Amino acid sequence: MKTYETLIQGTDEWKAMRAGKVTASRSKDARDVLKSGKPSQKQIAYACEVALGRVSGKPADPGFENWQMREGSAQEPYARAAYEAQTGELVEEVGAFATDDDLFLYSPDGVIGTDGLLEVKSLFSPERIMQIACDGDLSDFTDQCMFGLWITGRLWIDLVIWVPVLEHLIIHRIERDEEKIESLEQDMLAFRRAVQHNEDKLRAMLGIV
Repeated sequence: MKTYETLIQGTDEWKAMRAGKVTASRSKDARDVLKSGKPSQKQIAYACEVALGRVSGKPADPGFENWQMREGSAQEPYARAAYEAQTGELVEEVGAFATDDDLFLYSPDGVIGTDGLLEVKSLFSPERIMQIACDGDLSDFTDQCMFGLWITGRLWIDLVIWVPVLEHLIIHRIERDEEKIESLEQDMLAFRRAVQHNEDKLRAMLGIV
C-alpha cells in the first residue's frame, strides 16, 4: 500500500494524481452490472474513463462540481470537528492511500488511531435527508466504505452523516467484513481486466507499448 500523506485533497495536484485510478467514490460504478450479470453502461463508461486516464496521464473527467459538491467540501471541517467533539477521537487528515500498482485509490476524510477511518457525507437535499439521515439507507456508501477498508487494511470506518441545515450529526460504525471485502476485491480485479483491455486498445491505436 502507498500512502500520500502530504497531498492536499481538492487541489489540482490531487486531481491530477487521481487520473487513471479507480477511486473509492466510483467503486459502485465499477461494480454496476445488469440483472444478467453483464457490465452495465455505467461500468463500461467508467472502464473507458480510467483507461484513457492511464494512457494520457490526465483526468478524463473535466472535474465538474455542482453547488452541493462544493458545499460538501466546505462543510467537511465542521463535520469533522463535530465528530471529534462528540466522540473524543482525534482525526488525522491524510491525502490518499493506493494499492502498490497505483490503480486503486482511496482518499479518506480522516484516519483515527491505527484501526479507524472517517468518511463524511453532508446532506442538503430534503429527499436525501429523509432517505439517509431519517431512514438510515446507507446503500449509496457501502461500497465506498468497504473499498477504504480493503485498501488500508483497517478494522472499522465511521460513516458520518452531517446535515448542515439542522447542525445534526449521525455516526454509523461500519466494521470490517471479510466476506464483503473478498467479494468487492474480486469485482475490482474483474474491473481491472476491463480497464486493461481498453488501455491495450488505446495504446495499439497510438502505436505505443
